[in-house]
Amino acid sequence: MKNNSKLLNKELNKRDTEIVKMILSGESLVDIASKYGVTKQRIHQISNRCKLKAREIQFDVNKQMTNAIYGTLVERKMSPKIIKNKLGLTDQHVRRFLKYGVDMRVYSVGAYMKECDKFIYDHYMEGYLAHEIVDMFKKKYDVTKRIGDIYVSVKRYIKSDRLPKRVSRRHIKSKELDDAIIKVYNPNKTDTMITKELNGMGVKNVNGGKLCVASISYRIDKKLKLR
Repeated sequence: MKNNSKLLNKELNKRDTEIVKMILSGESLVDIASKYGVTKQRIHQISNRCKLKAREIQFDVNKQMTNAIYGTLVERKMSPKIIKNKLGLTDQHVRRFLKYGVDMRVYSVGAYMKECDKFIYDHYMEGYLAHEIVDMFKKKYDVTKRIGDIYVSVKRYIKSDRLPKRVSRRHIKSKELDDAIIKVYNPNKTDTMITKELNGMGVKNVNGGKLCVASISYRIDKKLKLR
């Protein structure tokens, strides 16, 4: 590519200089025109004035960035969300890269697919409901899954046509609550004191809500038989 400094020394005003820089960085003419409120033809004129071949530059830059993205995905085994942030990409960049065969939104082969399936399987076996896993997956990978996708990933991970048996999340939460009660229980403490202490620790009931004295008393006396 020609010396960029010479291209910017053709008596260009500040705006046109910035436009030339954007052309050299591979930005599309449509995006540049939209940003500066001019026509695409005007961007062409500025490009031609500096003897720039905008389409070739855009193709080369996109190809280089695409290779960087592909290499990062395969070699470093990073998620699309992390790669997007790490390379400083915009949504426009992502859409542009789709033309070159790299779909960052649903890239799902090799190590990345296994990583996603394992994430879903682990949370499924911990008792989380499918819609809860959808939300957790969205936060981690910035990809929206459907409810059905969760079950597909679980079965694919264990290579089975059937979903595995698991302990319900409600049962797990109930055991966690019992363990917390046992940890803080003291015969010298009233049930009100124990309940207040557990709430202060952030312990929740099986529905994820605040603990009440009646439920704690029931567990201490009937379920755990601590007295």
